[in-house]
Amino acid sequence: MLASKQEEVWNSGDTRRNGESRGGLHGQHFVCRSLDARGTLWMNVLLEGDSHVNTVMTFDTLAYAKKLQAVGFTEAQAEVQAETLVELMEERLATKLDIEVVRRDMKEMETGLKRDMKEMETGLKRDMKEMETGLKRDMKEMEAGLKRDIEVVRRDMKEMETGLKRDMKEMELRLTHNLTLRLGGMMAASVAVVAAL
Repeated sequence: MLASKQEEVWNSGDTRRNGESRGGLHGQHFVCRSLDARGTLWMNVLLEGDSHVNTVMTFDTLAYAKKLQAVGFTEAQAEVQAETLVELMEERLATKLDIEVVRRDMKEMETGLKRDMKEMETGLKRDMKEMETGLKRDMKEMEAGLKRDIEVVRRDMKEMETGLKRDMKEMELRLTHNLTLRLGGMMAASVAVVAAL
């Protein structure tokens, strides 16, 4: 019976029209008050944006007022007392809802931070992998460049060695030729001297 009554009160047009709006941390929450046929005050609290009622409580203002009148309060005094108590209860409910909103926001923030940290970790791993790949490629290219340079130096030294050997051979041939000519001339002169004697 209670659930059906809550639903009936919440869905009534009067409830939405007569609702008091209070600001929450994110969005609004509505404290809606309605009287049923018995005079029972129904207080419904809905946090806007949620698909369900966070807090629903009922308070029988008629029974409370009758108890006050039974101990000597006038009808007007009893109504003021009941209204004041309802307002205090609404304030307490609003505070609890604000705390619930803060908890929910903190949970969402924690989830968001975890997601951001995961994305950052993934990004850092990717960047480090790319950096490692780039360094390996650069070192490979540097190694290949050094090998080419060493090969060029070796080829130049080989060519220089070949050139020096060729020059030395040519010099040796020239010296041998010159010595042969001189020795031949000296021998011819010696023969001529001997013949003259």
